[in-house]
Amino acid sequence: MVRKRSTEFTNAPIKVVVNTHVHGDHTGANGFFAGQGAVIFAQENLRKEMAPGAGVPVVTYNYDAAAPGRAAVTLNMNGETVDFIPMMPSHTAGDTIVRFRKANVIYIEDFYRNFGYPFADQGNGGSLQGMLDAVDLIETLADAKTTLVPGHGTLVHKQDLLPYRAMVVDILARVKTLRGQGTSLKDVLAADLTASYDKTTLGDTQQSKDRFITEAYDEVAGLPPVVDGKRSMPVHP
Repeated sequence: MVRKRSTEFTNAPIKVVVNTHVHGDHTGANGFFAGQGAVIFAQENLRKEMAPGAGVPVVTYNYDAAAPGRAAVTLNMNGETVDFIPMMPSHTAGDTIVRFRKANVIYIEDFYRNFGYPFADQGNGGSLQGMLDAVDLIETLADAKTTLVPGHGTLVHKQDLLPYRAMVVDILARVKTLRGQGTSLKDVLAADLTASYDKTTLGDTQQSKDRFITEAYDEVAGLPPVVDGKRSMPVHP
C-alpha cells in the first residue's frame, strides 16, 4: 500500500526506509523495499529483535540518554531536511520519530495514539513511564503549530497530548493504589478504571482497555530489566 500511495506523487524509487519500531506493521515490508534497493534505518535495539533475513536494517544508531531529542541521522533531500530521532524506550525499546523541519511535521509513531487506549509493549522493552517521557520530549521538540502524526489515529498538535498524558498518570496512580492494597489483577480489571475516558477514546474496545490496565498493573510492581530489547513479562491467565 505504501508503494502504491507513493506513486500518486512520484514515480521515483523509494531509497530510504526508517523502521520506527519493531512491530510488523512498521517492518513487514522491509524485504520488499530492500529488494527494490532501499536502505533501511533503525535503532540498534530494533535490529537485534528482528530475525536474520531480507530487510534487516543495515544502518543503525542508539538512543543517547545524555542528549534526548538529538537526531542520529539527518537527510537533506528534495528541499527538505529530515531527522531520524531515536527515542528512549517507550512504546518499545527501539522507537524512532521522524521530523520534517521545513514542513514542521513530526511523525511520533505509537507512544501516543488517539485510537484505542495506550499500548506499551513491555515485552519489547516499552513502558508506560517511557511513553510519558516520550510525550514530554515532544513538548520540547514541537511548537504550537507543529503537526504531529501518530501511528494510530488522527493528526494532532502538542497541546492534544496533554489529556492523554494526564490519563496515563491517573490510571497508573489508581492501579498502584489498588495493587498496594493487595487487589488482584482480575478485580482491578473489574473496577472499570477507564470508565470516565471511554466516551472520549475513539476505537475503545474491551481488549484495548484490559491491555492498558494489565500493563499498568505489571508496571507499578516494577518491570524486569531489558536485555537486547526484550523483557520477560509475567503471563496472566
